[in-house]
Amino acid sequence: MRDEADFSPLDFRQRYTGTISDDGQTITGTWEICHDGATWERDFELSYRKLS
Repeated sequence: MRDEADFSPLDFRQRYTGTISDDGQTITGTWEICHDGATWERDFELSYRKLS
């Protein structure tokens, strides 16, 4: 459990690219990871869905 912010540097980078569905209810996308500062590779896919 984290009780306070942690801004220590990490040895990798991550980014998320997502697409919002036409009805605005779902974001579908992929997390990518970069270990060398230049080459991005798929880490995992993740979707968010709005619950009514």
